[in-house]
Amino acid sequence: MRSDNVELAASIRVAQVQVAMDEAVCLAPHVPAREALDLLKAHNFDHAPVLVKKRPRFWVSRAALERSGARYVSDVQEPIETSQLIAAQASIGELVAGLAAADFLFVLDRRDIAGFVTWSDLNKQPVRSYFYLRVAAFEAFLAESIRTSVGDDKAFALLPSDRQATLTKVRAQARHDNHELGWISYFYLDDLLAATRQLPRVREAMGVSSLKRWTDHTEGLPRVRNASVHLVRDLVDSRWPAHELAKVDRHLDQLLGPTVRAPSGAAR
Repeated sequence: MRSDNVELAASIRVAQVQVAMDEAVCLAPHVPAREALDLLKAHNFDHAPVLVKKRPRFWVSRAALERSGARYVSDVQEPIETSQLIAAQASIGELVAGLAAADFLFVLDRRDIAGFVTWSDLNKQPVRSYFYLRVAAFEAFLAESIRTSVGDDKAFALLPSDRQATLTKVRAQARHDNHELGWISYFYLDDLLAATRQLPRVREAMGVSSLKRWTDHTEGLPRVRNASVHLVRDLVDSRWPAHELAKVDRHLDQLLGPTVRAPSGAAR
């Protein structure tokens, strides 16, 4: 299950997230700067590709158009650099890492630029699925590790009294419905994380023995899990930028272990 989830997450590619060039708001070098700025504002875009002979060769930012005295887009356009390219078959992990360091990336399919991605594209369903599967794999792995280490009853005893009371009611209802399982089967992700804070052997097995490192590696997981399944919540926004999501992904790599890490896609 754990490996299957990670492998399925790894099969999701940048091409499934990109804004295709034929669907994008594009500009040309000869477009008046004021007209270009109004167009970007109307669509609430921060950047746009600039086409030469129907092919993207430059890009322009709304900020550059706003702060300059430019007459035309060509006065403030910037060339597309190789550092701004990502392969269409690159993994979502590579995309998140790339957008942690750049506002946007152009998507290269073979030798042509086929589209582009910005941090707002990280809120699309393929990215949500990627993180849901990754966190679910870790959740199953952690539950299995706790059960193997101390068993269900001892794990239950590690929880705060209010959570014990809630889970007791839940399990009682399951018993009434003839679907009773061990305590850990009713744990939420927060419960698993809280229990593991008191289980140094489990943390050590994942290479994060200190409580400080455990907190650093896991504090973003509940947020990412909840955002990935609730479409009204964003994975990334102004308060939780792409570099925070990239940090969660790096930490998941370590927590899941080398045997189930998502293989990389095409290099950027």
